Amino acid sequence: MKDNFSEYMNKQREALDADLPNEGMIWDGIESDMLVHRYQKRMRLWQAAAIVALLISASYIGWDWNKDAQLAKQSTPASSEIAQGPIATVESSYQAQLATLQEELEARQADPVQLASYYEELKTIEETAQDFSKDLPITSNKQQLAMILVDTYEKKIRLLEKMLLEIDREERRRGQESRRTNDRTTTL
Repeated sequence: MKDNFSEYMNKQREALDADLPNEGMIWDGIESDMLVHRYQKRMRLWQAAAIVALLISASYIGWDWNKDAQLAKQSTPASSEIAQGPIATVESSYQAQLATLQEELEARQADPVQLASYYEELKTIEETAQDFSKDLPITSNKQQLAMILVDTYEKKIRLLEKMLLEIDREERRRGQESRRTNDRTTTL
């Protein structure tokens, strides 16, 4: 094997011996190496900028959440008297609206069998509201409980309005049926 190599070197000596290196090949290698280093430097710079932006965003989000938690603690009423004032005002407003709707429902003299499922749902909502009302003086999160109570009042109001719409629909259906029967009897 050594003989083959020596023989090859002797034959190719003139082609291999060069006084000056090939400058084109050397500069191409250097330039490509410089481009790779530039690209790597830019990537590191962008990575560092992204990390800084991420840290700033994360710290802002953490600060904002902490601020919201502190505001929530400050806005929660400390005593039941403070919490009862606004809740009682809103509650009396909803109760007045409920009383008006219930009076209108009673004046319509609706069929209780037809509205049985509505009455059942109304009873369930009322029981839920009473349970939450009992918890109001002893809970630490009065604001959330007050929102739940407001939601139950709104559900009761919507349910009573649905009941009134159901009665209206049934009255219209009966009116149409009676007109049809009257039309049939007059045509005969």
